[in-house]
Amino acid sequence: MALLSWPRAATPLAGGARSWAGLAAVYGLACGAGFALSAVGYRGAALQMPGIAPWLVGAWGVLWAQLLQTLVLGGWLAVRERAALRATAAAWRASVLAGGMGALASAGWFTAFAMTSAANVRTLGMVEVVFSYLVSRRLFREPMRRSEKVGMGLMLVGLVLVCLAL
Repeated sequence: MALLSWPRAATPLAGGARSWAGLAAVYGLACGAGFALSAVGYRGAALQMPGIAPWLVGAWGVLWAQLLQTLVLGGWLAVRERAALRATAAAWRASVLAGGMGALASAGWFTAFAMTSAANVRTLGMVEVVFSYLVSRRLFREPMRRSEKVGMGLMLVGLVLVCLAL
């Protein structure tokens, strides 16, 4: 992933490390760590429900995760950004389809966590990067840099190896 997201202004060999020392890098690493911990937590929660169909465990996990996220974000907006909360509530129709599709995608993730290890799920989930690059290339005509091609190739090799090990 580092090769896929290396800043354009910096190259790995010419002072690129300085680009990774900023606040944005710290936030990115913190978000990644939080996402990793949540994936392990979701897998742990799924293991607490043996004998239940994985799709049902996934749906139950999504329900609780999204309920908690809604309460935390809604509470934050109610305290700090009431105008944003009102605007969000007023525009609910525009987000119903996207929210529903997101919930379905999350149910797929959570179902996968109920079926196998978090490491397998997250590694196989990297295939979304391939799709995002394909859409970017087709829709926006964005060329891929050499470092992105190398990173994509390495990631695909890793995906194949994980799939073969399953």
